[in-house]
Amino acid sequence: MFHHVPREENQMVDALTTLSALVQVNEGQEMTIHVRQQPQMAYCQCLTHETIESSAEPWAMLYKRNVDMTLLRCVDSQEVEQIMEEVHEGIFGTHVNGHALARKILRVGYYWTRMESDCCQHVRKCGK
Repeated sequence: MFHHVPREENQMVDALTTLSALVQVNEGQEMTIHVRQQPQMAYCQCLTHETIESSAEPWAMLYKRNVDMTLLRCVDSQEVEQIMEEVHEGIFGTHVNGHALARKILRVGYYWTRMESDCCQHVRKCGK
């Protein structure tokens, strides 16, 4: 027997979507995901300062939910230039204007607060 869960309430699908953005799996490769129930809600559990400092990897990534409910990964200033360069001139390289570049970056799944103005400035610097 199946029970319908509305999209807004389906936390498992939301978690799997977030997980798919965090983990890179090559085509044809299979991955097993173990789901473990916790006695507390995830937001009730806390990390100690020592846990965060001892971890070599970033322990949190920030996502922004777009109007179409897709998750966009928020990036820091170190990644911004690389992303604009790759989308503008790399494998996607169409040398579009700043507004179109910002929309393309959104479709790829990235977000930062000054995206549109940064893209316009990046395009102005481009010699092509």
